[in-house]
Amino acid sequence: MKKKVEDTLVRSVELENQANKLMRRGTDQEPGLATQQLKGVEKQMSLEIAAREKKIQSRDRRIKDL
Repeated sequence: MKKKVEDTLVRSVELENQANKLMRRGTDQEPGLATQQLKGVEKQMSLEIAAREKKIQSRDRRIKDL
């Protein structure tokens, strides 16, 4: 369990760093392209968070049923 939390935190930091790079690049190059890529990163982050929450809820239900 602790390992999964650490992996999730590492992944979220990686995605945040990627988003920050896109923001910096967007100010130098095409702002529209960077914004579009940033939205993709945000969507990926939200999908990963939702999947993790669903797994946690499922696990909690199984524990409750025991």
